[in-house]
Amino acid sequence: MSKLIGFIGKGGTGKSTLTALFLKYVLQKNVKPILVIDADPNACLGELIGLHVENTIGNIRQKLLNKKYEYSASISKYDYCEYALNNAIVESKGFDLIVMGRSDGPGCYCYVNNIVKLMIEKLKKNYQLIIVDCEAGLEHLSRRTLGDINISFIIADLSRKGILTGVKQVELMKELEIQTDKNYLLINDVIDEDKTKDFEKLIKESNNEELKYLGIIHHDENILKYELNQNSLLDLPDDSKSYRDLRNIVDEINLFKT
Repeated sequence: MSKLIGFIGKGGTGKSTLTALFLKYVLQKNVKPILVIDADPNACLGELIGLHVENTIGNIRQKLLNKKYEYSASISKYDYCEYALNNAIVESKGFDLIVMGRSDGPGCYCYVNNIVKLMIEKLKKNYQLIIVDCEAGLEHLSRRTLGDINISFIIADLSRKGILTGVKQVELMKELEIQTDKNYLLINDVIDEDKTKDFEKLIKESNNEELKYLGIIHHDENILKYELNQNSLLDLPDDSKSYRDLRNIVDEINLFKT
């Protein structure tokens, strides 16, 4: 059975960047095949890992809702959706990428979303690991579009609001009845490590037993340089600060026992 790992947090915390670095990590661990899902409406994960994406699930849903797709009497919506979903998959070495795209607009998407949910559940059976770059509103998770989530990495920035928002993400998932096995908190893009002490105290005072604080990911000039030059973060040097931090943290929690 495949394991689903989600990167969750408010916009601007670097979820997509850490999703890309985590993908680099698991590829080096030879965990495959992997399905990567970009569930953020502001989809940018493909660019970060050097892939061009043309089709999204959002586009497929919109075509189904507006009946703007080519079909014959012998092809059902379900069959078309399966065909379109398979064509939306971007294949790469060791992993595949699919982009959810924009969130729902006006109109009833219930039937279409149910088809998408069935298709993704069917698709997931082909992979050992599912990595999801989640949207800030947890829309797809709350609808169960992506199914159950095993491990969540809650990403926060180094601010009081950022930390408290990260803590509340776990409470929100509980309210939405999103089941998780483990929830981990990471503080991303840290420049001054000395400032983390007060925030670590804030995390402890939140007294959320369902959230475990793992540590910090340092600010990394290499990330900025790679993004500016449109280079894949999968090619980031192994000794780059941010990747080194993430690798050491994930090694400590022993996600992939050998």
